[in-house]
Amino acid sequence: MGIDIHNTVCKCLHDYPKVEELIVELNRLISMEGATCCQAILRLLAHIEIPPEQAEKCWQDIMFHRGVMSSSIGRPVSLQTAICDFFSSIQKNLTQPTVIEIKDFDEIVRQSNLDFLTGLSNRATLDNVFEKEMARTQRYHRELSLLFLDIDDFKQINDTFGHQAGDIVLQEIGAIINREKRLEDTAGRYGGEEFMVILPDTSKLDALIFAERVRVQIEQLALPYGDKVIRTTISGGLAFWPGDATDKGALISCADQALYKAKSDGKNLISLFGSEKRRYIRIDFARQLDVKILQFAQDNLANTTGINISLGGVLFESDKQIAMGTHLEVTAHFDEDNLLVFQGQVRRLECLANDKYEIGVSFSHQDDASTHNLARYITRYLDHCGKSCPTTDHVMQAVLLS
Repeated sequence: MGIDIHNTVCKCLHDYPKVEELIVELNRLISMEGATCCQAILRLLAHIEIPPEQAEKCWQDIMFHRGVMSSSIGRPVSLQTAICDFFSSIQKNLTQPTVIEIKDFDEIVRQSNLDFLTGLSNRATLDNVFEKEMARTQRYHRELSLLFLDIDDFKQINDTFGHQAGDIVLQEIGAIINREKRLEDTAGRYGGEEFMVILPDTSKLDALIFAERVRVQIEQLALPYGDKVIRTTISGGLAFWPGDATDKGALISCADQALYKAKSDGKNLISLFGSEKRRYIRIDFARQLDVKILQFAQDNLANTTGINISLGGVLFESDKQIAMGTHLEVTAHFDEDNLLVFQGQVRRLECLANDKYEIGVSFSHQDDASTHNLARYITRYLDHCGKSCPTTDHVMQAVLLS
């Protein structure tokens, strides 16, 4: 709400040059928003941070003080003058106040929140925004995705081309991230060659599609540098609230672990936290699968037949090669009226003798209904085969049978 009030107050200052009209409009806002509006007004006009209730009392005192000043000098006193004199002479919060145009002040604040090289938010701003977004997410039971991105082999770029080239790479990647993110997202340089993107009200699947879009654009970068061309890639780790963590520190740790996994799996990948935390009972599944690639759009890839399936993933044969780490959407046809949809990542790729490929996908995103329906299917299959696994809960907790 603070940002909306800030912008509204700024608009009032622009739209109401006459002080009496300005005060009437600000009082109207205060009647609507309450003490937090007084807090925002004083933060904006005096750069003073005080609690809302105290700010409301100060605002009333400032209005009275302005009336006294206007009567003393025989003409209306501006709001800014009254605020400055009140906090200098009465409250004594200000000792050496400086006069500055609000647009210039806003630019100073904006610059102090940015990383000078990439133009994205700096680490302090990221920490502050993440704290506030997590508090809002928890309070209103919303979703939040956290993405870490790290430039692959960045030291090699610096060693090969020089640090100036490394700065150019950072700037270009920062520009791509800034261009792709939404207004409500916050992206920043977390440190060195690492970036953080805070995605409020964003599901893991939507965050994954965003991350893949960024990854692909960076993979396609060809930066001319002298008589050479610089190419680079990034790896990413994605974690989701509330599914992956119970507090903000744990969510950062989950995203960091996912990033480490992307690096260890070969780089130039986006890895989701928890995609392979458990292993499961695997059963034969010679039924239809519809496979799509999740990137800029959900492109149709193939209709194929499964080999086996588990709660953790699916194995199928394809006449098309799908790169390791590719994110897929898989629709499993259990029968005509029972289609289950899963999202996952290619973790196995084997070339067969007949110019076909065996593709193993690890599930990383599925809703509870699909998971339980798949567990029931596996339970029925095992019962039919005479294997001892009588309950759905048992299936969901069991270890992979080799």
